[in-house]
Amino acid sequence: MGRLFLRIFLWFWVGIVLVGAAVALTSMWAASRGLDATWRGHLVSTVRLSIHTLAESLRREGPGGLPATAGRLEAEEGIRVWVLAPDGTDLAHPGEAPPDPVARVARRVLARRRGRPPRFLPWEDRLLVAHRLRVGDGHPLVVVLALPRRPPLTHLVQAPTLAVRFLLVLGIATLLCWVLARYLTTPVRKLREATARLASGELDVRVGETVGRRGDEIGDLARDFDRMAERLQEMVVSRERLLRDVSHELRSPLARLAVALELARESRPGETEPLDRIGLEAGRLNELIGELLALTRLDEAGGGRRREAVDLGALAREVAEDAGYEARGRGVEMRVTVEGSPRVVGSPPELRSALENVVRNAIRFGPAGGAVEVDVRSADGACTMTVRDRGPGVAEDLLPKLFEPFATGEPARGHGGGSGLGLAIARRAVELHGGTISARNREGGGLEVTIRLPLAGA
Repeated sequence: MGRLFLRIFLWFWVGIVLVGAAVALTSMWAASRGLDATWRGHLVSTVRLSIHTLAESLRREGPGGLPATAGRLEAEEGIRVWVLAPDGTDLAHPGEAPPDPVARVARRVLARRRGRPPRFLPWEDRLLVAHRLRVGDGHPLVVVLALPRRPPLTHLVQAPTLAVRFLLVLGIATLLCWVLARYLTTPVRKLREATARLASGELDVRVGETVGRRGDEIGDLARDFDRMAERLQEMVVSRERLLRDVSHELRSPLARLAVALELARESRPGETEPLDRIGLEAGRLNELIGELLALTRLDEAGGGRRREAVDLGALAREVAEDAGYEARGRGVEMRVTVEGSPRVVGSPPELRSALENVVRNAIRFGPAGGAVEVDVRSADGACTMTVRDRGPGVAEDLLPKLFEPFATGEPARGHGGGSGLGLAIARRAVELHGGTISARNREGGGLEVTIRLPLAGA
């Protein structure tokens, strides 16, 4: 049986006990006040009706009808009745002596010269009330009634005691539910926030200082989350360190290979084709290593570089002009459209790298003789840069993975020789500036990549 289950179980029992105690205390409070106004009015009405019933019985049937009338009142109303003559004889129970408290009350009433309002006197678990009764020219009689001291259940659920009980129960239940909800949802909300931060790339997030101190299953979950986050951070850091170290180590043999190629060309001037092929592959490998290092530097920087105002329109024109040499080699036309002068705050090299990778990707995969469109505009406090080509596009199931490292979308775009790191570098640079990057297939063919960045001062 889980610890959390036991705590919830105890909470419910505490609630039941508190509600029961509230009902009992309100009942005692109503009784201790000498009965509330509603109950007292009920007793006065009952006394008047009982005395009237006994007086009518005496008028119609005389003293002989009192036992039957008294028995009926006891059976139907729960009222004990004594009708005492001046000599102390009980006419309602012939042959039975009344209890001493009843006799004393009757004597005091007979001794009074003037009538007084009836008073309720406590006697055991009942209330005694006495009233002088004279029928015709006979001797005065004293009617003594013993009524219930505490209200029955049917009275306790009547206003105003019902409203008091309802408010007490509602207040206790609301307080307990609020405390229990806070107890259960607060750590869950903190875990959810930590999970969202971990998913966004904050690998150092931990919840052990807050949620992990609990001794129930939620605390166990928090400690498991911390272990998972720590292990994930170690794996990511190890991967980045491996990429950085391998990239640096490969640069040296590549440099020596380039020197060896030049020496081979000088020693064998007639055999250049194999050497050119080796040089081409070495160049691609060097480019891949450069992209790996760029991606690693972005991950390590974490947006900590110096920021300044960047005109994205001017940046787009510069990137298009630089990429134009490669575009002209494939007969691709560069088209740049800029609305206004959108500015963002960021690192110019990183933003240039992001846009340049997207543009060169469009040139590489676009059809020869086609066009690459770069559209820059601002709206709703953000700047949007859109790069469109008319290439084969990307399979729909690969679109969500297009910005992951080494994801090239080759099944739809063909083998264009890309390393699969350009768009990953672009995404990381954009995210470091608080922006987003997305891609979708265009109608009629081609890919559309959209970069959205917050404007300066937005």
